[in-house]
Amino acid sequence: MAILIILNFEVFAIDLEIIHRVWACRNKYGFSLDDIAFLTDSDINLLKAIEDPTRRITAKTAKMDKNGEYYLPKESIARYDLELFDFIRAIFFNESIDTFLPSVPLTEDKVTAQANCIIERGVRKLFIMSYNADGKEVAFYNYDKKLVSKISVKYVSDNDRIKKILEGFLFSGYFTEPKMAINIFRDIYSEYAIICKPVALRKVLRFFTSKRKSPRLKRYRLKNGHEVYEADI
Repeated sequence: MAILIILNFEVFAIDLEIIHRVWACRNKYGFSLDDIAFLTDSDINLLKAIEDPTRRITAKTAKMDKNGEYYLPKESIARYDLELFDFIRAIFFNESIDTFLPSVPLTEDKVTAQANCIIERGVRKLFIMSYNADGKEVAFYNYDKKLVSKISVKYVSDNDRIKKILEGFLFSGYFTEPKMAINIFRDIYSEYAIICKPVALRKVLRFFTSKRKSPRLKRYRLKNGHEVYEADI
């Protein structure tokens, strides 16, 4: 049996636009939210809530009306802040800014939005409509992966190859300064013109931070909260 969740909320129109564009881009490249969470050092639950606001519905966060529709308080949906948005752009470095931002000004500033989420056999289907102050539909966002045209990218997932690359980085002095996962991901591409599969890069980084003989890395958090990797001398 399918479950229908209807959520109403107010939001800046540009936030809805960016969220859907990022979703489309990551699916075009075949990146999961887990990949994005690792590379940007973000909470995956936050990323899920950004893409699907119905995930934020709890007894404390949303109210239900007599028709069974939910309402979120003003300014309470999750969105990409500037830092996370910059990290997203760094991941998809071959994409222009127009991939993530509209090339012309939007007609509305703030809008009322309605998210419809259908859950059937554990599969979530989401679409979001936005309306202006007069109740006229402004935009429609369909989160159906089948509508996204994927591109062919040759990712490197060979752990041994990635290990050799990171060993070279270690001996070259690259890790004398702390590096975030997104930095390592980008710098491997810059040096070797290859794109690592994020799950493979994470596995290799765990290998170098394990209790092994040198060369090895230490993993810790900076004062700003970001997780980084540095040579463990």
